[in-house]
Amino acid sequence: MKELISIVVPVYNIERYIEQCVLSICGQTYKNIEIILIDDGSTDGSGNICDNLAERDQRIKVIHKKHGGNATARRDGVNTAKGKYIGFVDGDDWIEPNMYESLYNFAVENDAQMVTSAGYREYPGGRGKNILRDGLPQGLYDMTDADNLLIKNIFPTGFAKKYYLNGAIWNKLYEKNIINEVINVMEDNFTFFEDNVLNIGAVAKAKRIYIQHNVYYHHRERTDSITYRSDMHSFEYMTKAYFYFQKIINESNYKKIWQKQLDEYIICSNFECLQTFLGDKYIVSKYVFPMNLIPTGSKVIIYGAGVVGKGYKTWADWTGFYKVVKWVDKSVSDEDKGIRGVESVESIPFVDFDYIVIAVKNKSVAQEIIEDLKQYQIDREKIVWEYPSSIAEFFVQENKVGSKELFD
Repeated sequence: MKELISIVVPVYNIERYIEQCVLSICGQTYKNIEIILIDDGSTDGSGNICDNLAERDQRIKVIHKKHGGNATARRDGVNTAKGKYIGFVDGDDWIEPNMYESLYNFAVENDAQMVTSAGYREYPGGRGKNILRDGLPQGLYDMTDADNLLIKNIFPTGFAKKYYLNGAIWNKLYEKNIINEVINVMEDNFTFFEDNVLNIGAVAKAKRIYIQHNVYYHHRERTDSITYRSDMHSFEYMTKAYFYFQKIINESNYKKIWQKQLDEYIICSNFECLQTFLGDKYIVSKYVFPMNLIPTGSKVIIYGAGVVGKGYKTWADWTGFYKVVKWVDKSVSDEDKGIRGVESVESIPFVDFDYIVIAVKNKSVAQEIIEDLKQYQIDREKIVWEYPSSIAEFFVQENKVGSKELFD
């Protein structure tokens, strides 16, 4: 007999969508399923709709609970589940009739503890849709083989990444035993990055994972959902996520490989959170300020108003680690002078500063600037330059050329 699949559906104030969601699960061609609806303290008619649906299909079980958030709802669902396999569907989404039959068959035929699929991101108002899928070739991945492409690309976001694993849990089928532990140690108020933590936890436990790109899931994009709320607590949640990821990695066989991926992922996520929260007020810095060369708290002059200088200025202002007391350039445009506050080099002698940071890429130009600054009798140790690293280069290049090597 085919194994039981438990499908967990968190429900919170989605009375407009929940019936379509549940009916799409009831209509699965794979019949041996249990559908666990977790009414997470809904204040609209969602709970009543769940109860009515349960009367129509005996495979549906409804749990009404005090509102605690998505993490608690999913955890209660997993702990209630009796199936060997677990699937997750968000209560405002819907799925294709053959989704779980297909995922189950791939799992059994390949002895895989986790199987992925693809989904449509459905935009409101008939604005179309696009496909969300793993950025990895279809096929079976042996997680005992450190050379496989999945182990080298387990996180969903990165700089200049060609390969990646989609972080969502709703487009996958898991053996219950690989997700049990991580879901039961997560805090109740864990809001953002929950999917990714659960997913990475499962990846770390699985011995074999099958990736396929068939599209079965319809993810409804809603601007009123928690995903789209601009919340400065996102950084707090990200910190929590980091420690969960760190625990998973430390207990894995691939700590060295995954640590760098984790650090890159967290920094990427920081930039994305800032962009979401601040919108047009935030400009992503393309270049990383040379923090390894300057003590934090220093008063700095940034020399250069090009793309590198703009990146350094953005980074310094964002982190708050340095006080930019002056931003100068040899040639200052009216726009730079009026909008950005860039001043001429001649203003340097009138400023109290600790360091001048030269913000150019070209080695010869940097050397010329250092020579020009000699006229102001500035201590050479106060002039800092290194080949500027873009955010991508900061992670993907192993060697950087610094000022000490060039000018000593």
